[in-house]
Amino acid sequence: MSSGRSLWILCATNIVIVALMILIMKAMFFALGAFGGSVSIMPPLLVLTLGVALSIVGLQFAERQPSAPRRRAGLIVSSVTLSLHSVVILGFAVLFATTRQQTFVIPENYQGEVYVIHNVPDGVPEQEILWYVTYEIPPDGILRTQGPRSHRVSKSIYCYRRSDGSLEKIRNVWLVLSPTAVNLADVAEVGIHPLGSGTLLGLKCPVEYQRFYVGTKAYFLSGNRSKSLSQYLMQHPVNCETQGRVGQP
Repeated sequence: MSSGRSLWILCATNIVIVALMILIMKAMFFALGAFGGSVSIMPPLLVLTLGVALSIVGLQFAERQPSAPRRRAGLIVSSVTLSLHSVVILGFAVLFATTRQQTFVIPENYQGEVYVIHNVPDGVPEQEILWYVTYEIPPDGILRTQGPRSHRVSKSIYCYRRSDGSLEKIRNVWLVLSPTAVNLADVAEVGIHPLGSGTLLGLKCPVEYQRFYVGTKAYFLSGNRSKSLSQYLMQHPVNCETQGRVGQP
């Protein structure tokens, strides 16, 4: 294979890797922002490592080209792709340095939907230190907190609080639960099914919330999970007059 053809293959591969890296980044931001779940950094790290290595090889290979146009084209493509990979690496460092970690502590053996209702003046003070916040879910599964709903990228951790006060991490996160025979019969494995976050309108004032399901697959798929947030707020309304002024004199 000629050196010129090898150079073009290297350049094309570098461009493909950059495009793949952009798609992976978009998927990670969607997963973190929409579901707030745990995201593995191994796939992007592997792609980044390969991309950086190929860009460096491309630079060295381009410098040895006898043809000035090919040498210049190879240097430009390899330099641009290496710069893009460096920007992505910096972006990852900033992202994971500033990602907000929220821990949901759930009463032991609780199953069903969980709501965290934000910006409630009579709610509990938010337990936040730097970028770490803990939500202690009450026995009814609905927590009213004074803190606003964060719109930053967040990573969520879920735990059961045992009767002795210790925490048991819930490691399963199911983004999709299909009513298969296996899932309908699964009454042992406990996990989290993210149900998203949003703003409930149609009341005296908008109410922001986070919502997820905790329990077995069988319990979730049986329909034993629904809570009516609207009905709850009709019975336990939010004081709109002081909403957003928590902590102000």
